[in-house]
Amino acid sequence: MIEVLAMLAPKTSNMESVGHTTGGDSLRPEDVAAALGGIVNKHILYYAYVKWCGDEQLFSALLQEARIAERYRFKIKGYKKPQAQIDRFARVSLIAALIPRHCKACNGSGSVHNAAKNGWVDCKHCDGTGLGKDISDAAFEKAIKVGHRSIKSFWRSKLNESLSEYLEWDALIDSHLKRKLK
Repeated sequence: MIEVLAMLAPKTSNMESVGHTTGGDSLRPEDVAAALGGIVNKHILYYAYVKWCGDEQLFSALLQEARIAERYRFKIKGYKKPQAQIDRFARVSLIAALIPRHCKACNGSGSVHNAAKNGWVDCKHCDGTGLGKDISDAAFEKAIKVGHRSIKSFWRSKLNESLSEYLEWDALIDSHLKRKLK
């Protein structure tokens, strides 16, 4: 069962059989969907269903939750930005979290072949993580409709904060699934 849990990754399950468990030594997509049922935070639960189960029907509800959360975060921190910009930002950060980019140098593996050492070494472009650079500044500017200076001085750090929160959710969901599916 440990080997099966190690292969658990986003979009390896579907929502068709939520609530059913198959038991036994194999892990089926239905088991993953059923295990997500223990998450009580609606925003995190929707995120888990969309990312891990590929439930595209929940994406619009998840996006609405993300918009509400970003508006609230900006309000309590005192950031004065137009609501439309915040909504576009919420969409960009959510999509970046749901579909992380992989490093082009190592093709997402985190290691590259080194002929001099006759083996594999950590990729220097991504520091061995396998993850590529987030959305480019130009694409980010276009997506939320702001200027280049605004991206550099304000929005890039907010994107990093938002992606950090989504990474925490990924770890929480992964831990939850592994605990439930033991």
